[in-house]
Amino acid sequence: LWTEHTSPDGRTYFYHSETKQSSWSKPDELKTPSERLLSKCPWKEHKHAETGKIYFYNSDTKESTWTEPEDFTKIKEEIKKLEEKEAQADNSEKEDEEKDTEKKEESEGEEIVYETKEDAKNAFKQLLKDKSVPSTATWEHAMKQISTDKRYNAIPKLNEKKQAFNAYKTQKAKEEKEEERQAAKEAKEKLYEYLISHPHMNSNLLYRKAHETLESHKEWSVVPERDRKDVFEDAIFFLSKKEKKEETELRAKQKEELAILLEDVKEISYKTTWADAQEVLSSYKPFKNNILFENIDKEDMLVVFMEHIKALELDFEDEKQKK
Repeated sequence: LWTEHTSPDGRTYFYHSETKQSSWSKPDELKTPSERLLSKCPWKEHKHAETGKIYFYNSDTKESTWTEPEDFTKIKEEIKKLEEKEAQADNSEKEDEEKDTEKKEESEGEEIVYETKEDAKNAFKQLLKDKSVPSTATWEHAMKQISTDKRYNAIPKLNEKKQAFNAYKTQKAKEEKEEERQAAKEAKEKLYEYLISHPHMNSNLLYRKAHETLESHKEWSVVPERDRKDVFEDAIFFLSKKEKKEETELRAKQKEELAILLEDVKEISYKTTWADAQEVLSSYKPFKNNILFENIDKEDMLVVFMEHIKALELDFEDEKQKK
């Protein structure tokens, strides 16, 4: 580490304890922010040995001038702003310390004694949690919420309070991010359930049409569009499989019921043609009034009819042989 020393002739020099290096120039590690800013400028201010007049020398170009260079002026202005900012920060720190002292005095005699320093930190962090201090809160904002609580004095030093506060904010930010992730996940799950059970949803519906219908619904609008499109596609895929399964089951049920119905239609014999059978069924009330047969597939009807005719032919041949 660099340390400052004075040589026998009174000049200041700097010594690094690990590298054993010595330097007349002040190392960057020991410079103030203003000094580091000034060191970046090649122009340096000097006083003439004989006249005492100020002049400026550029270490890069070896140029010298009596007039203050524009680059040097800009650096001076930046340094002034930086020093003003540092002064404000110092004043703010001082005010915080004064407020902290005032709060301690107000709660004197009410202090809670903690067995360990870790217990004290945990109590302070719990206070922040109990007051629902968000991860985006400033120290000044948090103080307004927590300063009247006994646990505020769990940590006596202001700088340690702020360290615990920053540690709490880091952890709180992670928790808030996880809560957001979980909330987004739950919103997508709710939207999925909502879509697959919505009466206007089917596998042929386009996203644009769905958006026009559902954009005012909370379940739809609360999910960001990119995620919403993914959920919509998943719902459409599910509905497509569901519809195909339902269609297969319906066709099987229709064929089964039609086969039972044909057993009771006396007008249909083993000689009846398909065209004649259709005409008979169109006026047969048990067929005509049954909603199950409203959209029955013609090919399925033909298959069932042919099986029925085949069974009638076998019955006829059996009877013929018996006679």
